[in-house]
Amino acid sequence: RLEAIRRLTDAGVPTGVMVAPVIPGLNDEEIPAILKAAAEAGASVAGRTLLRLPLAVAPIFSGLVAARRTGARPESAPCP
Repeated sequence: RLEAIRRLTDAGVPTGVMVAPVIPGLNDEEIPAILKAAAEAGASVAGRTLLRLPLAVAPIFSGLVAARRTGARPESAPCP
């Protein structure tokens, strides 16, 4: 993707990047490196989309996030 940005920019096509989904506390630390690499490739704009969780999904997702952080295997959660 960075190569595509580079080629398009070199050809005079304005380019940008979209970072999504942004999950605070999970992948937000990766964003500065992504934006830096995209800018170095020639991207001139960037956007982002935050992850929004409906109430019914939040407990399931929270368990997966906790498991990823600790390295534990996620517990299976019943579907609502």
